[in-house]
Amino acid sequence: MANTEVGSGYISIIPSLKGFNSNAAFGAFSGMKLAALGVTASVAAIGSAVVAVGKQAFDSYANFEQLSGGVQKIFGSASDQVMKNAQDAYAIAGVSMNQYMDQLNSMGAALKQSFGGDVVKAAAAGNMAITDMADNASIFGTNLQSVQDAYQGFAKQNYTMLDNLKLGYGGTKTEMERLIKDANEFEKANGRAGDLTIEKYGDVVQAIHDIQEQQGIMGNSAHEASETIQGSIQTMKAAWENWLTAIADPNGDIEGMSEKLLKSVGDVAKNLIPTIARITQGLFASLPGVISGVSSELGNLIHTVIENIDFKAIAQGIADGLRG
Repeated sequence: MANTEVGSGYISIIPSLKGFNSNAAFGAFSGMKLAALGVTASVAAIGSAVVAVGKQAFDSYANFEQLSGGVQKIFGSASDQVMKNAQDAYAIAGVSMNQYMDQLNSMGAALKQSFGGDVVKAAAAGNMAITDMADNASIFGTNLQSVQDAYQGFAKQNYTMLDNLKLGYGGTKTEMERLIKDANEFEKANGRAGDLTIEKYGDVVQAIHDIQEQQGIMGNSAHEASETIQGSIQTMKAAWENWLTAIADPNGDIEGMSEKLLKSVGDVAKNLIPTIARITQGLFASLPGVISGVSSELGNLIHTVIENIDFKAIAQGIADGLRG
């Protein structure tokens, strides 16, 4: 009995499937296949992005390990303070932890020598120098690297790039001595020692700081970090690199770095969106006038061209050509 029911069912189902292998059915299958391919492509794209971020995090953390090792060696007992300054540098100087440590390590030995091996003073002077570099670059629109190169040169008693700072001094030792003389006068006028010399790198760093203070350059980078488009974008880049380092660091503050990254993204949006809105409004407001003006000028041009065409000569030329 059961076999008869199965057979009857089979006979009744077969006719109903005659139309199944139709264009509609094939289209439905193709649609599902395309959807599946779309999902696969999306998953592949996400996977590629994760791999790319993972590689960036790996590279960033590898640099972090090397640079933090240098900090430990150079600054010893002051290393903790240096690392704290490095974490804060994204919002103050627009540089990542790695960029901060790289710059500080390049001048660390010269600073230590200037302060007789006092690593606390050397770290403080280095932090001041990195902030001064960022302030200088943001005020004058200079590439930060050229300012950093100048400071690295000063550490080797090479003053040819002093004019990179755009403080009104040329790139010579004599001009650096003039800058230090002006800084000493500024210090004495403000109740400070005024005993800086060109012989100590720490004094050179302090002298530049004094001149920038005198010229009102201090604190500009920190202001631009949240208030300008370029500054906030630079801050966001630094926060991104710090976040990458944190996700690969077994001791990284992922939550803290994530909050800083999100805040920096918010600052970019705050500065960028109103500007884009103004540009868009300006375009829509001026576009009709521009189009009208272009149409008018184009009409005048066509009219002038037509007026200067000798249609009679052209017709005669065509006729002569046909006869020839």
